[in-house]
Amino acid sequence: MKSYWDSSALIEAILDLHPARSNFSTETQKFTRCHALAECFSHLTGGRLGRRIDATEAATVLQKFSDKMTVVSLNARETLDALNQAKKRGVRGGAIHDFLHAYAAELHDCKKIYTGNAGDFAAVTKLEIVPA
Repeated sequence: MKSYWDSSALIEAILDLHPARSNFSTETQKFTRCHALAECFSHLTGGRLGRRIDATEAATVLQKFSDKMTVVSLNARETLDALNQAKKRGVRGGAIHDFLHAYAAELHDCKKIYTGNAGDFAAVTKLEIVPA
């Protein structure tokens, strides 16, 4: 089954927090967006997680994790389609970022989304939400 990992779930897996790490190991078809990798880098190197990782180490870790995933991007047409869908669904403000993750997951036929922000995703997708 295809699963999508947002940045919060990836960070938990990278920092070896339970249960995200074990879920990451058992899921066979994992997807994320390039944007999530940048978000992870920002959080890992910025220190808001209570610890700061060196930028080189963060890039290396993200490379290892991304090698075990399919990393996708939304092109301009897909992004604009998503923004039109967001308008129809009443998505506004910062919720657009979660919506774009959900849209990418749906676009790639993922059945569930791993996230540390389950409440945020409940408002923007009908996919199964797995708390990380």
